[in-house]
Amino acid sequence: VCDIEIVSTGKRLRTLPRGYGPTYRLAWSPDGGLLACGCGADVRLWPWRDGPGDAPARFLRGHSSIVTYLAFSHTGRLLSSCAW
Repeated sequence: VCDIEIVSTGKRLRTLPRGYGPTYRLAWSPDGGLLACGCGADVRLWPWRDGPGDAPARFLRGHSSIVTYLAFSHTGRLLSSCAW
């Protein structure tokens, strides 16, 4: 389970649904429109305008181990992911 909270207030914005494996990394797109989650060896892309929907918009697969790093480019057009 992954809770998204405002640090200064502790207000929970959203709990991402269960069933996608443990979440190890998160990255926001520069415009705040996408949340990338490293869930096990996969990356899930959640649309995020008023909070995520009930399912990821895209699944990115290809790593053979846990995703340890995620980063969007400054334009938000590219997402890099790394796994060991």
